[in-house]
Amino acid sequence: MAIGSAVKQNLWVTLLSGEPMAAHNAVTVGVFNTVFNSISSYAFLARATSASMESTFPQPALLAGGALYVTGILTELVAEVQRKRFKADPKNKGKVYSGGLWRFARHINYGGYSIWRAGYALAGGGWGLGALVGAFFFWDFSSRAVPILTEYCQKRYGQAWEDFEKQTPYRLIPGIY
Repeated sequence: MAIGSAVKQNLWVTLLSGEPMAAHNAVTVGVFNTVFNSISSYAFLARATSASMESTFPQPALLAGGALYVTGILTELVAEVQRKRFKADPKNKGKVYSGGLWRFARHINYGGYSIWRAGYALAGGGWGLGALVGAFFFWDFSSRAVPILTEYCQKRYGQAWEDFEKQTPYRLIPGIY
């Protein structure tokens, strides 16, 4: 899962972002990803090597976490590719992308990120760590990133953004928020 996280991040930085990333921001993102990936990986190693580990394998948390991880990382990556393709077409300059996965949630990429981070932690550390990490990212995106991006998009796209909000009522995760 750590390798998948690194590959996804490198694809985003090199092919999808479309904007340069300052060196200090790249270091910050790298450290952030390393810390969260390490916590989940170390939790997995501790569980897998524990003498008190349940004898049944695979663990339900590992299966559920793996499913969430794959679902979330693919959602984030596919959404970013869809948006990149839309923005690459000059006739779409200044338009809001509301197709593909974006029709299900206005910030579906962040929803996918929250899901895969929770899945990674769940697979590594069990239900408690998965819930803690999932709640942290859901809180962070819903209280910090989404309001900032919503304000930015309202200013940039005006009525088109308001129409998108009406068409797509969910912000991060379809059916939830």
